Amino acid sequence: MAPKENVGESAIQLFSTAPDSSPDPSCTDLNAPARGYPLRRFWFRTFVLILGPVIIFIYFLMIWLFFFKDTDTVKYRSRDGTWVYYSWFVVGVFGLNISRYGLVGVEAAMLQVSFWAPKSAMRLLMHSGSTWAGPGGWMKCIQRAVSMEKNLAGRLWYLLAVLSLVPLVAFPISGLSMELADGYIESSAPPMVVGREWSNFHRREPYQTQKRGGTVWKTASAVIPGIGIAYSPPQVDRENFQFLTTLPNSLSSNPGIPELFLGPQAATPIGGKAWGLRLQYSCSMVQSASDFTILSQKSPALKSNASGMVDGAIRYKTLATPSGATITFFNSSQSIGGDNLWAYTEMGVSHDFVSSTYDGSEPTFESGKPEILEYALWQVRRPCSYDGDDRITFNYTLKPTVAGMGSPIIRTPSGKFERNASFFDWSNDTYTNVKDFVSFVAYDHFNENITLAPPIGVQCRRISDLGTAKLDSRTSTFSEFEKSPSPIWSAAEYEAKQPRFGATAISILLGRYTEIFESTNSPLPYILSNSACYDHFVQPQVLLQSVLQAHAVDGLQLMYDGATGLNGGYLHTNLTSSRRGKVLEPGVVPPVVSTILLGIWAIGCIVLGVMYGFDRRWSDTLDGYSLFRFGVDFGEELRDKNVLSSTQGLEKSNQLWSLPGMIGDSRMQFDIGHISLVGKKQVVNPNKLYT
Repeated sequence: MAPKENVGESAIQLFSTAPDSSPDPSCTDLNAPARGYPLRRFWFRTFVLILGPVIIFIYFLMIWLFFFKDTDTVKYRSRDGTWVYYSWFVVGVFGLNISRYGLVGVEAAMLQVSFWAPKSAMRLLMHSGSTWAGPGGWMKCIQRAVSMEKNLAGRLWYLLAVLSLVPLVAFPISGLSMELADGYIESSAPPMVVGREWSNFHRREPYQTQKRGGTVWKTASAVIPGIGIAYSPPQVDRENFQFLTTLPNSLSSNPGIPELFLGPQAATPIGGKAWGLRLQYSCSMVQSASDFTILSQKSPALKSNASGMVDGAIRYKTLATPSGATITFFNSSQSIGGDNLWAYTEMGVSHDFVSSTYDGSEPTFESGKPEILEYALWQVRRPCSYDGDDRITFNYTLKPTVAGMGSPIIRTPSGKFERNASFFDWSNDTYTNVKDFVSFVAYDHFNENITLAPPIGVQCRRISDLGTAKLDSRTSTFSEFEKSPSPIWSAAEYEAKQPRFGATAISILLGRYTEIFESTNSPLPYILSNSACYDHFVQPQVLLQSVLQAHAVDGLQLMYDGATGLNGGYLHTNLTSSRRGKVLEPGVVPPVVSTILLGIWAIGCIVLGVMYGFDRRWSDTLDGYSLFRFGVDFGEELRDKNVLSSTQGLEKSNQLWSLPGMIGDSRMQFDIGHISLVGKKQVVNPNKLYT
């Protein structure tokens, strides 16, 4: 075929006059090649570019969804995270190479596209060695641009550089998005547990919970045994309750205890259907007498219910109200001698706590009618020792106090202290007389200079049930609660019906005053002469904490007998266990950041691979052989012009700016074309043969 035009001028002259049309300067119709070869597709490299980043992105997404969990206290997972953690770093190493391997292939195809092709040979040479693929090439580009005061790279170079930078940033950040932590891995083996069951709930000595509970209450400890998990409903955000964010859980540190389930406890998290105690209680400080609904029922209609002994002496009396509630009266001691503090207490309960058991009469959670405990405390301070207590600075501050309650002791205008007759005007019957709890002020010889403190008070609401629930090991939650029948009890055996939750707490508090300091780890009294001297009253906050502590101890005694370890445990075949292991959890960088970066990288590679990766091209990559061939095409024109320096480097060869940078067809006028550096309009024909 004859050429469309005769080309005989030098390449340099041709490029300066017609930059968009650059035929081969050495080719005429007399020396046109007789044989050509078709352009090729390089499938493997394209599929690596498309699938490699996508697979890596999906792998990280699966790690995030299936192995990353919100940082929880238990750190329970269904799979060990060790191999996943280390495998990701291996993936990161290969991921960077996969990115470069695929992009150098699509780079070759895009150099044939006029939009992406470099405008000059200078910019084409910036692609040699894939300088866009790493920090070394980026620094070289910046260095050359500064020395030449020109932008050496084209839009394709910058596109590939950005697409290479994204994984280079994403992989290190992804490593900071995860970390290994000690946790627990799911196991199907049955666990060794402690905790009462329905069949043995009542098999205890009489008053066991009260005796053991009182001792534990004074230690200011209410820790669940074993791993120590108090299960909450799924809708409860455990992060809002400090005592649920550490293991083992402790029940006594929060004024408002959410609905919880105390079930069997093991050394590791367990799951499955279990029997236990469902409970909820909350306590608050009272600031007005009108808030007391039970203590306000004091009247001549009260009936004797019971009296009791504390430490061998009659210390409390319980009276029943017409509504079925009870009010218990007690003092810290019958005489005011000894310590420098003395107290008188009234405690109201919405039911008869002495005989309350789980017999079906207990209020249910669905009823919305919790049991109520009301506690009012009056305190007196007296001189600490015979020689006075000037060495102690006493803090009289009490906030908040209960307004409108009155006082069982008053001071007359003459300065003498006596019982407040109006305070006890309802207590005239022999069986309901409680005046003797402040009888010391009636003694004629009593002339001590005492200080009366305003009353403080606490009110609690509680509710509980026995039944079965489904335990979730991972979230420490329970669901599907079903109330069980009353636990079996035999009067013929040496066992006692266990009181309902709350009754043991009341028994612990009865007759106790200075023990309140011990139960809250408050500062110990000073010792002066032969007396223990406190430098402050029981504060309302301390009283609140002590009452909460009593309730916490109550629940732990009912379910675990106050156990702190797993001694006496048994194999629970209906539950699944777990083992210690390494788990994955979110690191310092949110996983969403790495996911976005890896997603951008994967999408970018897919787009380039689909749009250009399957195009026919002259070579797999822009390799050294290709650049050598392109240079040979212009060898004769540049040989004797001394335009290419061999010692001063690329940036000193200004003539390269005038050579074309697009890879295309330099023999468009022939049936068999030639791949070389051409102008913008000389695009390759994928159906044509080339040399």
